[in-house]
Amino acid sequence: AYWSFPSNAQPKDFTIDADKLSLEKEKNRIEAEGSVEVSYKDLFVRGGHVIYNTSEETLSVDRGFSLLYQGVTFEGDKLFYKINQRSGVASDFNFDYYGVKLTGKDLDLATDRFQLKNVNFTTCDLPQPHYHVTAADVTLYPEYQKLVAYWGFFWLGRFPIVPMPTYIYD
Repeated sequence: AYWSFPSNAQPKDFTIDADKLSLEKEKNRIEAEGSVEVSYKDLFVRGGHVIYNTSEETLSVDRGFSLLYQGVTFEGDKLFYKINQRSGVASDFNFDYYGVKLTGKDLDLATDRFQLKNVNFTTCDLPQPHYHVTAADVTLYPEYQKLVAYWGFFWLGRFPIVPMPTYIYD
């Protein structure tokens, strides 16, 4: 099933493609299930279950998601995204950021920065990286391609070697 919004009330060029679509006009909601793809301008989202609120222009995705945002592909468990504000939050995520592989618990997306919580990252390409960094908080600045980690540890294998109150990677 495919859904496109020709009216002026919805974003132009916003489309939802899914195995199953249902519309609840009184609740301002479209529910898509199965293999769901949502596209709008430079935004692309895939998921197993998506709810689009037509009045608030928000997407709620559970059962896993893949989000193409500012040239980066984020994957994770759940996503809530505000289309008109170009911002969102995600949980249990992972992504590759210019060779840095990141995984974490919570992700807050904004156009000028990405805030990450309970993060593990590495630049090692091995299936079982021989080193990695863990941090309570990480801020990524896409415009400057900088990563700033707070309250972290550098790990060599299974052993925390060096505490790092602040770590900057660019």
